[in-house]
Amino acid sequence: YLGEFAINEVDEKNRRLKVELSQIPAVQGAMMTLNAKNGEIIAMVGGYDFYTNKFNNAIQAYRQTGSCFKPFIYTAAVEWGMTPDTPVSGAPISIGGWQPHNYDGSLGWADMPIKTERAKSMNIPAVHLLQTVGIQTGSQMVRRFGIKVPMSPYLPSALGATEVPLDQMVSAYSAFPNKGIRVEPHMIRKVLDRDGGPLEEWEHTTYKVMNEYVALTMVSMMRGVVQGGTATAAQSLGVPLAGKTGTVNDHTDVWFIGYTPTYVTGVWMGYPGKKKPLGNDMTGGKGALPMFIDFMKTFLKDKPKEDFAKPPGMPEDMKELFRQRQRELAAERAELAAEAEETADPNATPATTTGEPKL
Repeated sequence: YLGEFAINEVDEKNRRLKVELSQIPAVQGAMMTLNAKNGEIIAMVGGYDFYTNKFNNAIQAYRQTGSCFKPFIYTAAVEWGMTPDTPVSGAPISIGGWQPHNYDGSLGWADMPIKTERAKSMNIPAVHLLQTVGIQTGSQMVRRFGIKVPMSPYLPSALGATEVPLDQMVSAYSAFPNKGIRVEPHMIRKVLDRDGGPLEEWEHTTYKVMNEYVALTMVSMMRGVVQGGTATAAQSLGVPLAGKTGTVNDHTDVWFIGYTPTYVTGVWMGYPGKKKPLGNDMTGGKGALPMFIDFMKTFLKDKPKEDFAKPPGMPEDMKELFRQRQRELAAERAELAAEAEETADPNATPATTTGEPKL
């Protein structure tokens, strides 16, 4: 209950102080930077002040991830036989009273290619994708990324309903720039005795999450988030970047996880230990992204400018999957068109297709 002040000026003659209120914020944040190629944790901030609260929000806080969870579902879709140009339904969804909506409040949208949805972070197409590939397939993919928290077995998981700590999310994202390989994160390379002999040494532990084609296809789509999506402000850094913003329902948590070909940095912000709105305008792009930019601006100064590798050609074993999905999608659309024709009012005036979003 004591107010904290920073003393700016002391007037000893008149016994006056000029002070500035230095208030401990209720909102906390966390940040972590990881080297995707070797798994080394470069930087970690777990909260505002270790001396006032020793809880590390970077590794101990389990929070809903919002749209930052979507890349795992889209990875499953690409591996399942879809491509960035595959159209995804934006039709309204209503299941047992649950009706998801996009960030702008709309309950439906025009069909769009996966790469466009990725950049704009639309919610309803993401739910359709999880419904298409299957919850079990999505859940298995999440485990392959090293997320230790089981994905909740229902469709809202596509929108980040699962609670995951920041360090696991950053480690999972490191598989994208590292061409599908995730290296186990670590903070200590080796421990030596007083004579310089090794007592302990980190074992180079790696996990193959996906093949190179899938990983770099996802990088290509996630670059769209920076180039023309919800994180365009990151272009100010002047280096090739990919990533994803995340905003949880009611604006209780905001995220941004971005990466270069070598470094992955994740930022989270929210009220520690409780779900409390940060404000109606607070999103991943407005709350977490500025912190990412501020840090990376200094961090990347002495680092060589790198560009992402281009995705290789689709592997032969995936081409048949792709052709199969194309046939399935064509059959599904033909069936929907036939149903629409059967139920159409013959006296109705034909509608004009404009390509505008269906609200």
